[in-house]
Amino acid sequence: MADMDRLRTLLTNMDVPNEKAKIADERDIQWLGRNLGLRNSDHPDIEEARGILESLGARLVM
Repeated sequence: MADMDRLRTLLTNMDVPNEKAKIADERDIQWLGRNLGLRNSDHPDIEEARGILESLGARLVM
């Protein structure tokens, strides 16, 4: 659960739709894995967020 809380904290400073940043279910994790890098590739915390998403089972794109 600590990873999920940390990810939610990281997402508050990224360009992500509010409903996806809440991470309500597995679909949100997969969506973030596919889309997080599109508008946040230069964000200083992108690698940490991607690492957490990968540990949660997301298939990362970009």
